[in-house]
Amino acid sequence: MKKFTPWMIWVFLFFPFNSYATTAPPDRITTPQILWKITTHFAPPNGNYKAKPIGVCYWLKVGIFTRVVQTLEVSEWQPDLVVSVFNSDGEGLANGDNPWLEAKEFIDPPARVAAHTEAKLTTGFDYSTGQNNSISTLAHYDNIRHKIVDVIGSPFMSLDYPLKLKPDTSPFIPYYQSEYDAYQERSGLAEWLSRPWDVMAFTYPIGTPASHWGYEFPRSMTVENTNNFKASLVAALRAADLVTNKNTMHTIQSVNNSCGTNCAVANVTETTSQNGEVIWQEVYPENRNITIGEDDSLLPTPLGQSDNLAGNGNYVFVLWRHYRGCIQHSGNFLFATQSIPATQKR
Repeated sequence: MKKFTPWMIWVFLFFPFNSYATTAPPDRITTPQILWKITTHFAPPNGNYKAKPIGVCYWLKVGIFTRVVQTLEVSEWQPDLVVSVFNSDGEGLANGDNPWLEAKEFIDPPARVAAHTEAKLTTGFDYSTGQNNSISTLAHYDNIRHKIVDVIGSPFMSLDYPLKLKPDTSPFIPYYQSEYDAYQERSGLAEWLSRPWDVMAFTYPIGTPASHWGYEFPRSMTVENTNNFKASLVAALRAADLVTNKNTMHTIQSVNNSCGTNCAVANVTETTSQNGEVIWQEVYPENRNITIGEDDSLLPTPLGQSDNLAGNGNYVFVLWRHYRGCIQHSGNFLFATQSIPATQKR
C-alpha cells in the first residue's frame, strides 16, 4: 500500500480537495471599517454627502423674550441604512454568513432562531435557506438565488457633522431581517394579497431591455438572475423598499421617511435608486458606488464579477438617502422658504 509522503501530507493540509466552492465570506467587515468607508465618500471625488442650503426656516420661540428664530433649510444625502446580503453556511442556528461582523454576532442570532422555530411549527421541517450561489447541475435552478438580507440603522447616524438634518433611522436598529419574515417573503403571499396587479403585470422592472436585472415585486429575497451580483442588489433593493414603503403583512419595522417638521427623506424604489435620490455604496467586499439597473450588455466581463469573487457572493451596502428640509428647532414652526411635501410611500 502506498504511503503518504511528507509533501503529500502538506498538500492535503493546506490545499484540501473540496468538491464544492465555499460561499462563506473570506473575511468580515467591522463597524469601524464601515464608518471609515462611509467617511471616504463624504468628500470628492465620491462626494455622496452633497449638502447645500436651499432656503430658510422660521420658528417662534416662546418664552420670557418671545422671538423668531431662523434655521437653514438643507438638501443632503445621509448614509442612514446598511443592507447586508449574504448566503448561509447551513451549519445550524445563529451561524449565518453576514459579512458585517457585529451584526452577525449580536443582531442575527435571534432572527435565525425565529426562522427555525417558525419553519418547524408551520411545515414540520427544519429551516433551509434554499438556493444560494453554489453551482447547480440544473441550469434553471442555477438562475435562482436566495439571499438572507438585513436592513439595519447605520452606525454613522450616531455621529454629528455640519448641516446634519434630523436622522430618520437609529444606529444598529434592525428594520428588516428576512429570516424573521421568511414565510411571507418566500411565499410572496403578502404581495399577492395586497398588490396582485404589480406581481402579475411585471411592473417596476429593474434594469434595461438589454440588461434586465429583475422586478421589484414580489418583494422576495429569491431572485432569478444568472448574475449573483445583480441578484444580490435586487434582493437588497426589495428589502430597502419594504423598510421605506408600505409593507402590508411583512414582519418589519418601518422608517418614517421624515426628518422632522417640513423635512422629508426619499424612499427606496427602482426609480429613486436610478435617479440619484438614493445612492448605493458598496462597502464589502469593495468600496465604490453602485448604479442599480446599469446596462452591462456591452461590457467585456459580467457586471460585478470581481466583487462576487472577492466576497464569495456576500455583500454589504450603505444607503445614502436624499434628505430635504429644515434643521429642526424647539420653537413652533412658522414657515419656510420651500414647502417640503411628505414622502409618498408606494
